[in-house]
Amino acid sequence: MPFSEIYLTRRNPSIPEDEWPRTWRSHAVFVGGLGIGGPIELMLYCARVYGVDAPGLNTDYDGVALLRYATIEDTVRELPSDVQEQIDKDELRVFEKNIPAVIVNAEQTVATGADPSGFVVLRFYGDGAVVGEAAASALRFVRSDVYGERPVGYEFAAITENWFETEEQALATVGDETARVTLLARVVHSWPRLA
Repeated sequence: MPFSEIYLTRRNPSIPEDEWPRTWRSHAVFVGGLGIGGPIELMLYCARVYGVDAPGLNTDYDGVALLRYATIEDTVRELPSDVQEQIDKDELRVFEKNIPAVIVNAEQTVATGADPSGFVVLRFYGDGAVVGEAAASALRFVRSDVYGERPVGYEFAAITENWFETEEQALATVGDETARVTLLARVVHSWPRLA
């Protein structure tokens, strides 16, 4: 199964909600312009759907990045210090904190259904929580089990993705949550580009 780096983030408070997806994409363009390449097989930036108030949904975060790799070794790489400094600076232009403070490593243990598209309900479960299964109406379901060090405040044990065609279908699955964080989002940037 693939390995992932998953980060749950808040935008820099100076960035308005309506400018968040564009600003986040600009970070990917900036990093891509540094010519560092890498073994990423799939990158999805999933921005929270604003203006939706439903029981169980978390509004403390602005997005989740899902970075998929073929091997565990691919998730580990060191950049030259001058390149890392440029990335760190740009991260603080875009995010509340640098990415290492909000990222976890995980291994996909279940992945069923079609390619990611539409709306996604992301759930982040703590240690000992009962992890949810695929929703009956989901087009795709992914479960990732977290391993390794976890930043303070991000002590998650498992993360699930339920992908739906419509926002209404996604919201119908949200309610009494056992997850520590439940986020309704949609893809605002991907590499390679999704169809």
